[in-house]
Amino acid sequence: MKRSGLVLIISVLLVYIFLIGPLVIIGFSAFNESEFLDFPPKVYSFRWFFRIFESDMFVSAFQTSLLISLLGATGALLVGLPAAYSLSRTRAKWRRSVLSLFMSPVIVPGVVLGFA
Repeated sequence: MKRSGLVLIISVLLVYIFLIGPLVIIGFSAFNESEFLDFPPKVYSFRWFFRIFESDMFVSAFQTSLLISLLGATGALLVGLPAAYSLSRTRAKWRRSVLSLFMSPVIVPGVVLGFA
């Protein structure tokens, strides 16, 4: 392997460790029994996972989020399935315009990232 290829692989691995390392530490810390951050945890527990459901504010927010996501998924299915079926079967002039309209949410995030 060329030296430049090895440097590239090592650089990519270091970037991945830099990005994923904090997530791994937070993930392990979530199972900590202690009141304070202690890494690595001395005792593993699900204490904090059970405590979160004791919070009325969290449960209310979770229910609202679940309701909105179910309504959004249902709406997407009710609009998307017939639209996909129609667009795959027709050869009308307006087909490309409607297809572009439905594909625009896929394209927009790439454009936004390009400006960032």
